[in-house]
Amino acid sequence: MNAKQKGKLPRLQREFYRGYAVVFWTLTLEQRAQGWLNALFHPRFRELMLHGLRVPNCFVPPTA
Repeated sequence: MNAKQKGKLPRLQREFYRGYAVVFWTLTLEQRAQGWLNALFHPRFRELMLHGLRVPNCFVPPTA
């Protein structure tokens, strides 16, 4: 079974995964399901996001 049949994008050749990379990630919340950001979920999610600050050579720009 190939990647297309599994519903996943095919991987690039090995040389494309070397060196630095830029990843842009957004989280759209407008007009989305409610109730998932609660007192239990919030600290776990915050810890996950803060983990990126501890990764070597990882830059997390400040938000406005």
